Amino acid sequence: MTNILIAYATTDGQTGKIAQHLAEQLEKLGNKVALHRLTKSDQGPPPEGYDAVLVGSSVRFDKYASELTHYIDEHHKALDKIATVGFFSVSGVAASSLPEIRSKGETYMANFETAHHWQPRLQVSFAGAIKYRQYNPVLRWVMKRISKKSGRDTDTSRDWEYTDWQQVDAFASDVDKMARTN
Repeated sequence: MTNILIAYATTDGQTGKIAQHLAEQLEKLGNKVALHRLTKSDQGPPPEGYDAVLVGSSVRFDKYASELTHYIDEHHKALDKIATVGFFSVSGVAASSLPEIRSKGETYMANFETAHHWQPRLQVSFAGAIKYRQYNPVLRWVMKRISKKSGRDTDTSRDWEYTDWQQVDAFASDVDKMARTN
């Protein structure tokens, strides 16, 4: 049985929903999964002792959550010693119908990895959600403008989920396969 840690930071909850789904899929495949939300007061367990580690975060205004940044800076040397390490990024740009906007998700990950001297073996950019009803009026207005520019939905009377759950399942399968061969 493979022992997997999923450590994630979330802004509006979609990254947490994706992390939970990944955990459920990996458990269905016969793995033991520890799911941990990174917060300012709880920086999560160290990666040592796990066979595989997944870390993920939402991107808001081109930046990953500071909790993820702290975790990677604290543990990147230990993560480099683990054969199966994955990074999942959750953003609105990954949901864009415009390829030039969608490619920004890959750029976010590459820039983050370079800045933090870290190279995960698996990585994926997932589309997140626009949760207009959770936002304050100013953020709702800003997100509507960004959504319009990116070719996404602008009806602020409801929330919009763009996550491709088949893509999430495929990533879980890739993690499982890699963890079993290492």
